[in-house]
Amino acid sequence: DELGFGRVKPWECVGTFEETRAALTLAASKSPKSIIVRTYAHRANMSTEKIAQILRRQPNDTVSSPFILLGVRSAVLVGYAREGKATHMWLRRRYPWMTVAIRDQSQGRNYLKGLEQFDIAIKTPGIPGRMIPIPYTTATELFFGHTDLPIVGVTGTKGKSTTSSLIAHLLKSGGKKSVLVGNIGRPMLEQLLLPLPASTIFVAELSSYQLQDLRLSPATAVVLNLFTEHVDYHGSREAYAAAKAAIVVHQRPSDLYIYNPRDRFARQLAKKTVARTLPWKQMSPGYVSRLQGLHNQENIAAAVMVARSFGVGDAALKRGLMTFQPLPHRLQAIGTYRGVQFVDDAISTTPESTIAALRALPATETVFLGGTDRGYDFRELEAFLKRTKVKNIVLFPDTGRRILRSTAGYRILHTKRMRDAVMFAYRYTSPKALCLLSCASPSYSVWENFEVKGNEFQYWVRQLGKGKSKNV
Repeated sequence: DELGFGRVKPWECVGTFEETRAALTLAASKSPKSIIVRTYAHRANMSTEKIAQILRRQPNDTVSSPFILLGVRSAVLVGYAREGKATHMWLRRRYPWMTVAIRDQSQGRNYLKGLEQFDIAIKTPGIPGRMIPIPYTTATELFFGHTDLPIVGVTGTKGKSTTSSLIAHLLKSGGKKSVLVGNIGRPMLEQLLLPLPASTIFVAELSSYQLQDLRLSPATAVVLNLFTEHVDYHGSREAYAAAKAAIVVHQRPSDLYIYNPRDRFARQLAKKTVARTLPWKQMSPGYVSRLQGLHNQENIAAAVMVARSFGVGDAALKRGLMTFQPLPHRLQAIGTYRGVQFVDDAISTTPESTIAALRALPATETVFLGGTDRGYDFRELEAFLKRTKVKNIVLFPDTGRRILRSTAGYRILHTKRMRDAVMFAYRYTSPKALCLLSCASPSYSVWENFEVKGNEFQYWVRQLGKGKSKNV
């Protein structure tokens, strides 16, 4: 029978037998004379603990993003860095009645315990969803669900920071109001606290961490490329690719997908999305920029196509490209010291991106490689190195021990000290040749992140570059 112990289901909106019994128990105290309560409530026999368990918020993928906090009385912020603090401010403004708690790794190794007492978690992208035992959302999903302003979303294994920044810059050059948010920009929800004109265009750099839980897609989606990365977080390359695909999965026919026709993954998404699709074309020689390398030409092509879709003309595009400053640690020219050119490409944390850097800088004679081991295949990089002018190679742990199957023909230094690596470069790099920091691996085996590594590289280049003698 429908009630589990009777013939009548008193509330059609209540789904399961247990939910019905819980409702009867709760109704007994408020409407004791009700015929339904007098007939059935005494048989429900539902404990307070059981009712609390039933009423606890349950995972539900069918709830639309704008309504995901509907009915939430308590939330816990899991991760409390810059984005977490911005989310906290937004919740205070938008949901002042909500109780908000904080759980952060700075509180100790057990900071994820006891989450079950909250209705929902709002987690930072760096924490995998499998570690959260209760329903959760993210600041990215809340942002997408609480703004009607157009969003340009940019993703790819490499190039998304440069492309996002360039899109925002080109839009401004064309007189548009653009705001850069996401990984490279300001916290997303922080912007929703500000009075923004209706003409505002958000440009969001979106990582796989942010995309994997997203149930809305940007009106304009841009996919640059896909290499193997973050497998330790996602569990497999297929899961990583599926997370990236979320940028188009929820698009509408009126939306736009701009993609790299040279990338297989980007082409596959063009067949899946219902949005309009536009592959970009290589830029004509008339568009001049400080960005170096074929991969940056593709970033430029993507950014220009996005800007054009918002009505930015050629004159403004050319002006914007000329005035755009390359981002730090991305083929950043540090200068020439003791006759040696130094370039900081610390952002290159995959073999593919390092190959792209070497292609862009054929004068490279010394290269720094190695870092955290994520199981990358370095055979293509090793084969490419043999076709370059590279003679001197610094190898950092952990992948430094396996990047090269043969070191024949190279001068090699194994070290974890940046000072020693730069000294090695000064000692053995020929005048007018180039030393490149582009490690083909993440930085965490020695450094906190790629920015710290790049900054240390620049520091020692300048410190040891004082004077003219090569004997440093």
